[in-house]
Amino acid sequence: MPRKASKFTKSEITRAVKAATAAGLDIASVKVAPDGTIVIIPGAPSIKVIGEVNTNPWDADNETAP
Repeated sequence: MPRKASKFTKSEITRAVKAATAAGLDIASVKVAPDGTIVIIPGAPSIKVIGEVNTNPWDADNETAP
């Protein structure tokens, strides 16, 4: 049995995000409902970075090398 056709496309999401950005909104997240409704949640992204992102010990040794 074949899959159902998608109720939304990548280009529709891209268009909605670009329009919101052009309107001056910061986008926290994008949700797509099962019926294909695209909801853009405004606000700052909720990404939390704790400490150094790249904690490879090899990189630390190379920074202190002459």
